[in-house]
Amino acid sequence: MDLTGVWAAGNQGLYFLRQLGDELWWTGLSTESPLGTQDFQWGPTWANVFIGRIDGAAVHGDWADVPRGRILQSGTLELEVAGADLIRRRAETGGFGATEWRRTELRARPLIRTRFDHALVLGGYRRHRNDAERDRAARTAQSDRRCRG
Repeated sequence: MDLTGVWAAGNQGLYFLRQLGDELWWTGLSTESPLGTQDFQWGPTWANVFIGRIDGAAVHGDWADVPRGRILQSGTLELEVAGADLIRRRAETGGFGATEWRRTELRARPLIRTRFDHALVLGGYRRHRNDAERDRAARTAQSDRRCRG
């Protein structure tokens, strides 16, 4: 069974797993909203990495927080692969928070530009404000050149 994919730990964070043979690697990032769908960025509270060895249904390895987030801890994890879409924590050191991971699908996140800027309606279709401002500046510059020429 290949564990590579995106996994969610409740509403606590997203984990991006990569299995290479009997090695398991991950990057974990905190989220503020379910699956991080409404978050501007992932990992502001904590961000961690993990490297472990898979032995049957068990995974043993080391984890460490990285300075993407505010928390900086480290320790060991003992995990159980309880199925193709479920991993459970059996033991931990260092204060690791997550206890259960479920495989998930991420929906595409909106572009920052679409999410935070207003759109203007020009000529019957929606345009991004920055596009409209750029076009207006180009028309002004063109008009100025005509007046001078």
